Amino acid sequence: MRSKKPPHTPQANLKAAHLFTDGLLTIIEAAEFLRVCRATIYNLMGSGELISVCIGRSRRIPKAALIEFSQRNASGGEKPPEGPSY
Repeated sequence: MRSKKPPHTPQANLKAAHLFTDGLLTIIEAAEFLRVCRATIYNLMGSGELISVCIGRSRRIPKAALIEFSQRNASGGEKPPEGPSY
């Protein structure tokens, strides 16, 4: 008698799993969240600076990815170090 295989469950990428807990945003919602234009969002996705998920023909961006992107690029209001003055 053949044993039944358990139903296939895709293996979740546990490293990236936390990115999806806050939900997914459309391109327009992501642009509004960062207060940039849609083209900037597409450029960030194309350069790999911002991850996205393909659902059918649509792209969605995890809200947590937008927050992480903002944190990585935050300047903290500090001035860049000045070079030597000659």
